[in-house]
Amino acid sequence: MTSMKNGIRGRALILNHTVYGGGANRKGADYDYPNLKRLFQKMALEVSEEYDDKDADYRTNLSEKEMFETLEEETSLEVHKHYSMFVLVIMCHGVEDNKIILPSREVVPLRKLCDKINGNNFKYMKGKPKLVIVQACSGGEPDLGDTKSFDGKNDDRTSGYQTKSDSGSPPPSPDADKETSPTITLGGSDFFIIKPSQEGKLARRLETHGALMIRVLIVTFYKYACHFDLETLFKEVSYRVEKASKELMEHEGKKWTGGNIPSYNCYPQDKKKVYLFPKFPSLDYRSGG
Repeated sequence: MTSMKNGIRGRALILNHTVYGGGANRKGADYDYPNLKRLFQKMALEVSEEYDDKDADYRTNLSEKEMFETLEEETSLEVHKHYSMFVLVIMCHGVEDNKIILPSREVVPLRKLCDKINGNNFKYMKGKPKLVIVQACSGGEPDLGDTKSFDGKNDDRTSGYQTKSDSGSPPPSPDADKETSPTITLGGSDFFIIKPSQEGKLARRLETHGALMIRVLIVTFYKYACHFDLETLFKEVSYRVEKASKELMEHEGKKWTGGNIPSYNCYPQDKKKVYLFPKFPSLDYRSGG
């Protein structure tokens, strides 16, 4: 069992791209950053204070070169040798095959980003947990409940919200081919990675409240981070996003534009469970508790 103890546990770097390649806003994206920052600070994580204008304390709308320069700067900080974990958040456009699209219209494989923070390139985090949260579509097709049955009780947390998506291409017709992949093949040892949708599917973003998965992840971590290990937390996030999607489906009826079933992979070293707050008692996992 790996645990994080005492004082500052680590650092979080948030890369929030708030516009598309054509300059249109990713409406709702501005809600996600402050909510995540508050969560990470409650978790005793330092949030990177890199900024590109006076109104933001996160890196936003970067080119590929700027993004990798930012990662290079972050991973070279000696302060990481005193910390126990690192969190990378990437919010932007996305397409199939684990690729993101930046406002500069550059297409970047997520594997390339994960390689920058693996144990070989991020020496101060070698053997330590690295949490990667990706808010981006995995394709242009809405998930209309065809990936698997949406299941769970109603959850009024998301009812009635306007939504957009983070896809790099417009959604095709509901009759399009619907093949999906249930897992992510990224990262390596000590990586914990979560994305909002299955392969080929759009990721829902709520115009007035932010991304669906990000909202649910924040609520879930506030409620369960003291008791569940990281892999169980991801399992709970996936379950609760699916519940919220079912509620949206019932609320929207014929106007249903799709929900989400997050995909995640966890690669703990030596199959150890990673707890963020080991001094609290762990709980038996019961989805939807």
